[in-house]
Amino acid sequence: MILSVCPNPSVDVFVWIDAIHPGKVNRATREDHFPGGKGVHVALACTEMGEEVTLMGFWGGPTGDWIKHECLRKGIESTGIQVPEWSRICQSFKSEGAFDETEILGVGPAITSQQQDEFMGKFRQLLPAFSSVSMSGSWPQGSSPDAYARLIQLCHQRKLPVFLDCSGQELELALKERPYAVHLNSAEAAALFGRSGPEKLAAELAGYCSLAAITAGKEGLYLSNGKKMVHGKVDVEHCFSAVGSGDCLMAGLMVATLAKQDLHDSARMGVACGAANCLNRELGILHRSDVDELLPRVELKPMKLRK
Repeated sequence: MILSVCPNPSVDVFVWIDAIHPGKVNRATREDHFPGGKGVHVALACTEMGEEVTLMGFWGGPTGDWIKHECLRKGIESTGIQVPEWSRICQSFKSEGAFDETEILGVGPAITSQQQDEFMGKFRQLLPAFSSVSMSGSWPQGSSPDAYARLIQLCHQRKLPVFLDCSGQELELALKERPYAVHLNSAEAAALFGRSGPEKLAAELAGYCSLAAITAGKEGLYLSNGKKMVHGKVDVEHCFSAVGSGDCLMAGLMVATLAKQDLHDSARMGVACGAANCLNRELGILHRSDVDELLPRVELKPMKLRK
């Protein structure tokens, strides 16, 4: 079983609009709503791929209740802490103009140190029921930057592998605890290490974890276990939206790891899951049939480790 930690879940709104004119009234032509947040995307993708998942987060007001309800409809139980302020709303725009693919990420609730400690206590109690843990995305306002680091310490006590995807100070502190796997996009990794080049970034990241995943958009995935590196990519036509593709890729790596697949097959699964997310109108959601169709098309190439 997988525990997917999503401290700051959201309602993701896909807004269709012909164009955006600053300073004027703009009218959307369509809106679609989806349960969101990086950890929610991971949970949805893992569930679609046949894994049993529980989702843990801070759930705020009516929007938090709606996210939990939508996840339950897809077979995912939710746990965590209920807070009064609403969970955030994030908007992605689809238009013919310059604002296409523009995202506006909502703020979400603020939490107290007591609520964070309550979250930590519940997390500790839940761990015996799970075989691996995913930790993804930001934390709500008011949380301490070492929150993920503290959760990883608890996982180490039970020898549970942690799959991590976050950024900023939360990432820097969490890496000191050596999670099992880390996924970053190339921009996040470049900001962390002060250098560029996905191959070099994957090699450097592998110094902090057992499985380092760097994604570089259409260039694909660079995956390293510290001894070997493989590059994987697959071309898809008519990419609808890439929002959530990194989260679906992370889910693919988790599924492959639980199945004890090697580095190459793990890269293949991760790339296929990430690409499958691009093929439909649902944000951060893949379909297993798409993954199955993409798997044999993934191109893999061994790479030299270059630090």
